[in-house]
Amino acid sequence: RISTVVPEISQIASDCSIMFTIELIDTMYSPIKSAGHLIKDILPREKPEPPDPMLPYPTALLGAGRSAVSSPLAILAGVHGLTQISPSSTSTSLDNKGQYPTFGRIIPSAIGDAYAAVDYLSNGLNVTHLAVLFVKDAYGSTYAQSIQDAAGLLPEARRMDVTLFPFEFDATEEDIAGQVRQLKNSQNRYIVGIFFEAHVETVMSEASRQGVAGPGYFWMYGDGLYGAERLHYDSTEQSDVIGGITGSAVLVPADPRTRLEREETAAFMKEWDALLLSNDWTEHLDARMPEDSAWTANDDGLLKSPNFFNLLAYDSIMSIALASCDIESSHEDVLFSSQELFEAFKTIKFEGAYSSV
Repeated sequence: RISTVVPEISQIASDCSIMFTIELIDTMYSPIKSAGHLIKDILPREKPEPPDPMLPYPTALLGAGRSAVSSPLAILAGVHGLTQISPSSTSTSLDNKGQYPTFGRIIPSAIGDAYAAVDYLSNGLNVTHLAVLFVKDAYGSTYAQSIQDAAGLLPEARRMDVTLFPFEFDATEEDIAGQVRQLKNSQNRYIVGIFFEAHVETVMSEASRQGVAGPGYFWMYGDGLYGAERLHYDSTEQSDVIGGITGSAVLVPADPRTRLEREETAAFMKEWDALLLSNDWTEHLDARMPEDSAWTANDDGLLKSPNFFNLLAYDSIMSIALASCDIESSHEDVLFSSQELFEAFKTIKFEGAYSSV
């Protein structure tokens, strides 16, 4: 089934002797928890005495999703020579190869999104004053700075003043209310929100309560809210949230189901839909979940409608597989270093489930 999406897999299947396994760890969006898992549970396997075949040292790390989680993992991975590939971390700070020497990704950085947002707001809506309310982490901070940089490149005739309003990832409701109050005092009516699903209810209910959302205001969100259509609010108890987000927009790459003209994307979606009919598959996924994870295969209907992050995760795994087998084909034995894997990853090219890699 994999070869129907990525034909290169079938070409190497008969020649590559590497057998891949996967171990899942829930980062819980926490830099501390994820780094703790790596330090306590993974890195000690590097030189076990005696080796444990059931707990092998990883060939590569896949993830994390949130840039603020990927950053400390990438530092540790660089120190220990581990290849790390993220399908969805877009912070521009991760481009620093001096600090993150073995970090790679197949998704562009947030710069492209920021420039697209500024182009639309300036040329499409003639916006001259913009507020950016953002989570102060590796993702939100670099995204907000990229918006400010993009606005600074506009011609004088289309000058856009950008004001930044940051809040911490784990900010209290009171802290967020304070930033929304400052946003209100700035009198901006066009606002870019760069945060995550976990913040939507608090931010938008407060924005609605303070009168900076709804009619007369335009909110645009970054890809941290991709999939927000899955969020449901009670019209009686959460009418302020509903009122706040009504009429807003989310700037994200195209949904996979709008890209079915690509043979690879269509093949992936066909195989995905077929797997959904199998109870064995969802039971298998649930069985592989770590004990401390509350996620199940049927949560929020996520599996029924995979998003572009899911397809990029698939393409990232295929990249690691193809790179590993490319190295193995040039070695007398199956042994190779993680640095060799990272160098091979950078040369891999194929048509992935979502786009060209």
